Amino acid sequence: MDQVDGIPGLLPPLAPFPTAETRQKLPPEEWQTCLDAWIFCAEFRLRLLPEHFHRFKLSHASSGISFLSSYFLSWSFSHDLSSDYRPRSVSELKLHRYCLLLLRRLLLETNTPHDYSNRDLFKLLANASVALRTNPVWSDTLQQAWQRQEEQLSTAVEEIRSHVIKMTAVIVLPVCMIMIFSPRRHSSKASSHLSRPPFPSVMTGTTSASSLFLTLSCILRSCVTSGARSRSSSTSITTTATSE
Repeated sequence: MDQVDGIPGLLPPLAPFPTAETRQKLPPEEWQTCLDAWIFCAEFRLRLLPEHFHRFKLSHASSGISFLSSYFLSWSFSHDLSSDYRPRSVSELKLHRYCLLLLRRLLLETNTPHDYSNRDLFKLLANASVALRTNPVWSDTLQQAWQRQEEQLSTAVEEIRSHVIKMTAVIVLPVCMIMIFSPRRHSSKASSHLSRPPFPSVMTGTTSASSLFLTLSCILRSCVTSGARSRSSSTSITTTATSE
């Protein structure tokens, strides 16, 4: 049980959401037991009065932030991946709604600036934007959170955007150099293996906060995928060039 200064009583702990591999191994009865426990623990926190709830800090596991991070991390962009999580049963849908409501209260009712690293904060909001991208309540939550703590969220976005730009340079430049100095030109073959990250036009203009976090999250994951592909491509090109 967790205890937080200013919150009466003890809080039932929220265990992290399991990975796809673990979920697939759980029998249906055990999975339902986990769902019931998460629902109870999340609802317990949601029932706290505002004067008690604002005592939570994002850096404290007692707030449920570790569970929320692991829950939203389980979502991906592709509906075809076996590791992708989608709520289907009544209990899963209820937990999904509670996750949205709990994250909303943590963002809008706790003290600012949030005592959470900018990178972890961005990852949480980006992954939540993937899972909740069609939910108007989440869009409203992000807009209010942005207005409430614009400086911290802007800094988090800028740090990630700079990181994405650096990642793109690291991914693309080595392959380009190999293509230039290799005896044969493999531009068409190599370029087919590179997924250019879709740098968006949402960086300017009146873009919603939800779209901003979702798009940057797409870019970041695209860079990771491109990195794996380009390393494989560059190895293939180097081997061919050496043999010639």
